[in-house]
Formats: sequence, structure tokens, C-alpha cells
Amino acid sequence: MKNRFFLLITLLSLFSCISNQNTEINAIIDSASKSLKDGHPTVAVNSLEEAIIKFPQNTEILYELY
Repeated sequence: MKNRFFLLITLLSLFSCISNQNTEINAIIDSASKSLKDGHPTVAVNSLEEAIIKFPQNTEILYELY
């Protein structure tokens, strides 16, 4: 019983971290898109490049950059 509880808590913590990461990535992409629409492509590219460094496994950022 204790092991199942520990496993449940661990999985919930992992899910929470992934969810927070996705929220942050979406905010970065939205900000970059807004910068691009406002005529600031350098700001958009720089923020996406910083996001790639911070989240190297996320392909959504790469797609947005290209």
C-alpha cells in the first residue's frame, strides 16, 4: 500500500512538471508570434533560440523557429 501511494505521488509530480513546462513553452511561442506580427523578427528569433537551449528535447519550438 505504501509503495502504491509513493508511486502515485511520484507520477503526479512528474505530470505537474510536464504540464508546467508545456505552459511555459506555449507562452514563449505566443510571445514570439506576437513579436513577429509586431514587426520585431529579431526579438522573436532570439526568444525561440533561448527556448531551444532551455528545452532542447521539445520539437514544437524548432517547428516554430523554422
